[in-house]
Amino acid sequence: MAYHNLSEFESGLAALADAYPDTCRLMTLPHATVQGRNVYAVRLGAEGPRPAVFLLGGLHAREWMPPEICLSLAADLLEAFDLGTGLSYGPVSYSPAEIRQIMESYHLYVLPTANPDGLHYSQAVDEIGGAGGWRRNRNPTQSGGAPDCIGVDLNRNYDFLFNFPVQLSPAADTSAISTDPCSLVYHGPSPNSEQETRNIIWMLDTHPQIRWFFDIHSYSELILYNWGHDENQTHDPAMSFLNPAYDGERGVPGDAYREYIETNDLSLYQALSEELRLGIEAVNGRHYSPGLSFGLYPTTGTSTDYVYARHLLDPLKPKVYAFTLETGTEFRPPWSEAEDVIREVSSGLLRFLLQAPCLTWPLRVTAPAPLEIDFLDVPEGLTTYRAIDFEVTGCRSASVRIIEGPRVTSGPPDTAFGTPMGPTSGEADPRPDVETPAHARVWISYTGTNDGDVATGTVRLRCDATDEKWEVAIRANTKARAKVAVMLALDQSASMNAPAGALGASRLEVLREAAARFVELVPPGNALGLVRFDHDAYSVGNASYPGLDITPIIADEVADPGRQAARNAVLAHAANPTGHTSIGDGLMMARNVLAPITGYDEKAIVVFTDGIENRPLSIADASGAIDERTFAIGLGNESQVSTAGLMALAGERDGYLLLTGRLDSGIDDHFRLTKYFLQILAGMTRGDIVRDPSGSIAPGAKQRIPFQLTEADVEATVILLTDLPLLRYWLETPEGEVLNPGVATTSGATYAVGTNMAFYRFGLPLPVGEHSARAGTWQAVLEIDMKRWKRYLAEQGEQKVPRGVRYSLSVHAYSNLRMRARLDQESLAPGGLCGISAVLTEYDLPLERRARIVAEIERPDHGRLELPLDEVEPGIFEAVLPTSMHGLYRICLRASGKSRRGLPFTREQLLTAAILRNDRPAPSISEKPDEKPEEEAPTARPGDDEAAWRRLIACLLSQDGIRALMAKYRLDAEDLRRCLEGKEPREQASASSRQWEDSDNPRDDRQQEDRGQQWNGRREGRRSSRPWEDIPVNEVKDWLSRAEKEVPGILRELLSRYRK
Repeated sequence: MAYHNLSEFESGLAALADAYPDTCRLMTLPHATVQGRNVYAVRLGAEGPRPAVFLLGGLHAREWMPPEICLSLAADLLEAFDLGTGLSYGPVSYSPAEIRQIMESYHLYVLPTANPDGLHYSQAVDEIGGAGGWRRNRNPTQSGGAPDCIGVDLNRNYDFLFNFPVQLSPAADTSAISTDPCSLVYHGPSPNSEQETRNIIWMLDTHPQIRWFFDIHSYSELILYNWGHDENQTHDPAMSFLNPAYDGERGVPGDAYREYIETNDLSLYQALSEELRLGIEAVNGRHYSPGLSFGLYPTTGTSTDYVYARHLLDPLKPKVYAFTLETGTEFRPPWSEAEDVIREVSSGLLRFLLQAPCLTWPLRVTAPAPLEIDFLDVPEGLTTYRAIDFEVTGCRSASVRIIEGPRVTSGPPDTAFGTPMGPTSGEADPRPDVETPAHARVWISYTGTNDGDVATGTVRLRCDATDEKWEVAIRANTKARAKVAVMLALDQSASMNAPAGALGASRLEVLREAAARFVELVPPGNALGLVRFDHDAYSVGNASYPGLDITPIIADEVADPGRQAARNAVLAHAANPTGHTSIGDGLMMARNVLAPITGYDEKAIVVFTDGIENRPLSIADASGAIDERTFAIGLGNESQVSTAGLMALAGERDGYLLLTGRLDSGIDDHFRLTKYFLQILAGMTRGDIVRDPSGSIAPGAKQRIPFQLTEADVEATVILLTDLPLLRYWLETPEGEVLNPGVATTSGATYAVGTNMAFYRFGLPLPVGEHSARAGTWQAVLEIDMKRWKRYLAEQGEQKVPRGVRYSLSVHAYSNLRMRARLDQESLAPGGLCGISAVLTEYDLPLERRARIVAEIERPDHGRLELPLDEVEPGIFEAVLPTSMHGLYRICLRASGKSRRGLPFTREQLLTAAILRNDRPAPSISEKPDEKPEEEAPTARPGDDEAAWRRLIACLLSQDGIRALMAKYRLDAEDLRRCLEGKEPREQASASSRQWEDSDNPRDDRQQEDRGQQWNGRREGRRSSRPWEDIPVNEVKDWLSRAEKEVPGILRELLSRYRK
C-alpha cells in the first residue's frame, strides 16, 4: 500500500458516508480553492447534541502523513462501531465498549486535506523522504509571476497577532513567519485571506459544539499547545495579546512579557497532552514531548492560537482547546514507517477521546441557591410536591440522597413533609452534552392543613460521588381553598320563549333548570350574582328585571340563604317579549358588578345567550374592559349564536365557548345544557370531571355505574340528574360499604336534593363503616323508587309515562390529578386547523407517559370518529381535528391512565368547535345606519331557479293554511306577494312584518340566522322594518322547508312536485 492521492482521499470520504449513513455524513465546505477544487470533510457520530472534536490534516502540502492519519482513524472508528468490535494498534487495544463510548459521546469532524491544491501539487513534484517540499497553497495572487513565490503558508494566515512586525518585539525571532511573498512562511496579504483558512473558520462558526481542535502536522514528535508567540503566565490577565499597551514587547523568551492563560486551562492542557502522549508511546515506544508551541519557535497567525483565542476575542464564542500534533520524524517517510506513525497517533487520539470529557469537565454537583424550598399558599387538603434541584455537569452521572429527615421543626401537630418519590434522586447523567446540566431532583411533599397554618422543617442530603453534603430548609403555609365570585349574565331576549329544539320545553325553561342546578352545586365559600340582558343590560336592583348582587354561599345545604337567593333569582328569570340582544351590554354589567368585589381569589363571568347580538354594545366593544375569566354558553348552532365573538372573548380569558347545537329528544341532549354549566362550575372551582355517563333505567332494574377515585383526589361530588324525580341512589365504596343519605349525615358527607337532582359531596378519605374509603373503584347504584313511580303513574296516567327514567351521573373531583383541555381554531372556515390539546398533571407535575387521551367527536353530519391525542411533551397531549364540513363539532375528551402510585383514573371534558360556511363573523352592530355590508352570496344548489321559486311561493300564498302559518310567525303575506310581483312593498310595514327583523323573536332554532346588517334603528327604541325584497331567496326556501313540517296536504304535495 502507498500514500493516497487527492482523488482517492475524496472518494474515500464519500465511500465512508455511503457505507455508514447513520454515523457518517459527508460535508462540502463552502469555499472552493483558487484552482476550483472543493474541500471535503466528514462528521462521525449520530444526530443529537454532544461535544465535538475537530481533526484537521494537510494544512501544509508537503506533509503527507496527516491526511492519512485522519482518513485511517475515521475508517477504523466507523467500521469497529458498526461491527461492534474493538480496535488494536500493536500492543494497545480499545474495547468495543470504549469504541461505543467515543462514537456515542462525540461528533468527530474530520478534514483530511485542508489544502487540496497544495497536496495535489506536492504529490506531483515532491519525492518520498527528505526534508524539503511544497509547503503553501497555490494562490498566485502575490507571486508577481515567480513560480517559487506562489502561495501562502496557511498556518500563518489566521487573524491572531497578524501584524507581527508591530505586535512582536524587534528582538523577537521571526524567522518562522514572514511578510515576504517568496518566503516559505509568508503569512499572506491579510488575515484570513485564503479560501482554505476561511473553511476552517466556517467549520468553527457553524459547529459551536466543537471543544477540542487538532491541527496535525509532521514532523518532530511534539504535542504543542498555546501559546505560539510567547511563554505563559497565569497571574496577570491584563498582560495579553488583547492589550495594545504591550505591542512591541512580545516574542522574547525570558523577558518580562509572558502571555496570560487561565490556570485551569494550562493545567488541563498539560493533563490532556499527557494522555495523548501515553496513548502514542504505548504502541511503538516513541516519546512525544508535550509543551508550548513557543518552545518550537515563535509564530503568529497559527490555527491553534487563533482557535483558542476566539473565546477571548468574543465571549459569545465557546472555548476550544487547540493542539498542534507534530507527528513522525519526516515530512514523507516511507510508507512502512508512515503506517507505524498512523497507528501510534490513532492510539493516542483514542486515549485522548476517552479521557478528555472527565478532564475537561470533571463531575460537578451544584446545589440550589438558596438552600431552601417553599410551599407557599397550599390550599387546604391539597398535596403538592417541590423538588430540591441539583444541577449535574461533567463526564459522568450522579445522584443525591436524603441522609436525615425531612423533619418538622415547627407547625401544627398534623404537619408532615413526605418523600413521595423516595429518598434518592434519579441518576442525573449530563452525557453526551456534558455542558448542559442534568438534574438530580429529590422531591418533598406537603399537604395543606388548615387556613393560616405555618410550618418549617429541614432535610439533609448527600452526593456520594462527590462526597458533598447539604442541609435544606423547608417552609410551608396553608390557605383556604381559592374562593371564586361568579357572575351569571343571562339572555332574556324575546327568542328565549321559543322552543328549545325537540326537548318539549322553551329555551327559558331549559336555562332555568340548568342554572338552578349550577347554583345548587356551588361549593360553600364561593359567591354568586346574576344580571339580565336583552337589548340593554339591567342592574341587579332594576325594578322590572332584577338580578342578584354578589352573594356569598356559606353552607353546602340547598337551604343556605345565599344559595336560596341565587336560586330564586334564576327561577325568576323571564323573557322580554320585545327584547333584542346586546351581549356586550350584558358582559359590561356583569363586569361592573364584579369589579368592586373583594375578598375572593378569583372572579369569573358566565354568559349565556341563544342568539346573535344585534344591538350595541357588541362583544368586541366590551372585550377590552373584561379582565375576568370568562365562559360562554350558546344555546343553538354555530350560525345562531355570535360564535366568533364569544369564542375569541372566552378563549383569550382562560375560558371557552360551548355550543349546544340543535337539541333533540335524546338523553344526551336532554342534559346537555346542565352538563355545560356543571363543567364550567368544576373548572372554576378547581374540579375535574371523573365520569359523566347518561342512560335510562326501567322500573325494577338496578343500574350500577363504576367510577375510579385515586389517592390524589381530595374531595368528590357525585351528582345524579334525572328527567323525573323518581330515582333513589347510593354509593358503594371500594371496600363494599354503603353511603346512602342516612350514612352521609353520620360520616361527614353531604347529601342534598335539588332541581331534579341529588348529590353526595364528601372529603377523602371518607370514614364509612369500619373502613376509611379513598382510592379504588366506587359504584353509584341507581333504581326507581317504586312507591313514587306508582304515585306518578296514578297522577299522570300510564299512557303518558315513559318506560323509564332518564339520568346523567356526573362525578367531580377536587383533586391533585388534573386535566385541563382547550381547543384552538386558526379559522372558522372549512378546512381550517383546529387544535385540541390537554395537559395532565399530578401534584402540579406533568403526568408523563402514564395516560392515554382520546377525543370522541360528533361531526356536523352526526358521523362519529375517535381521534387519539399524541403526548408531544411530558403530560401534554395534542391532536389536529380535520374540519372539512361546516357546522358544529361536539367533542368529548376522555383520559385514562394510572396515577403515580399505579392506581387507575379517568378524566373527561367537553369541547365544541364551530365551522361557518364562509368564515365571516356576524356583521358589526355598530355600523352607521347608511352602511350596508356586503350581502352573503347564497349557496348554490342543484335546481335553484329564482323565477320558479317565486311562482311556487305565489301559489302557496293563495292557500289559507300558509297564510295562517305566516300569521303565527307574524309574517306579512301581502307584502311578500307584492315583492314577488315586482311591486314596492307597502310604505309602512306591519308590526308583524317588522318582527321578522329580530333574530331573537320566536322561530325554530334551526333557522335563527342573524341579519344584523339590516339594523337601521338605534338602541334608544327606534326600529326599522326589514323590506321583503331584502330577504334572500334561500332564507325563504329554508322557511318553507320548516313550514312543510307544520302544514300537511297541499304544501307537501306542491313541494314534492317542484323538487321532482
